[in-house]
Amino acid sequence: MLPFISVSEAIGRPGLRLVLSAGRPGVSPSVPGPWGQSAKALFDIKGVPYIPVAQIRAIKDDALRHWTGQDSAPVAMYENERPRTRWYEILQLAERLAPEPRLLPGDESVRAEMMGLAHSLLGEDGLAWNVRLILLKSQEHLTDEASLIWRARYGDATRSADDAAARVRNILQHLSAKFRENAALGGDHLVGDRLTALDIFWACTSTLVAPFPEAYCPMPDFYRKFSERVGRLVGEALDPALIEHRERIIADHFPLPMQF
Repeated sequence: MLPFISVSEAIGRPGLRLVLSAGRPGVSPSVPGPWGQSAKALFDIKGVPYIPVAQIRAIKDDALRHWTGQDSAPVAMYENERPRTRWYEILQLAERLAPEPRLLPGDESVRAEMMGLAHSLLGEDGLAWNVRLILLKSQEHLTDEASLIWRARYGDATRSADDAAARVRNILQHLSAKFRENAALGGDHLVGDRLTALDIFWACTSTLVAPFPEAYCPMPDFYRKFSERVGRLVGEALDPALIEHRERIIADHFPLPMQF
């Protein structure tokens, strides 16, 4: 488990404070959520030190809202600068604080492609978003409080679980096609010829459709089983080559075992 401090302890600290979701003992355990793991991985890979700050999942947090303007995670708070809450804001901050290793492509066309594919993983109506809708529809392991908060956040979840799964399949098929196109050009990453943030985002998001190996990430049993169920829903849309790529990226670039 990460060495979390509270919001009240974090407010007066200097440097980078990274607000990440934490579980509630006896109520809901911590899980390796794609947005938080992605944010953490950016700074870990770049060697940027940060203080983990606990945001208790799926509850209203007035102290966090007063500090960051909202009550979810992740949030990157650097010195007295504004809160960064979106994946692309956190990525830009990481690039500024540690320009190397560069995770945004220098080539503008590759950069634009990377940002679009990253949005399809972590943005609104993306892969992680739609898997959340599947979870919300199933009501598995959600407290009543969490269900109300998520329904408000996801527009009352008007999309059916079947439609959400279809959207996930489309995203996976498109990502697979792009990966194979890049491989045909001699690349061994999702885009371009070197590690980018997209490889990291895919590694962290992929656990929603194919759980990490236990040795990499000792996630709660319910989360592993839910991931396996989503994997069955998407079926052959999940290219085994994408999972092989995920395994290589994690083994080569992530501190292991993952903490959350």
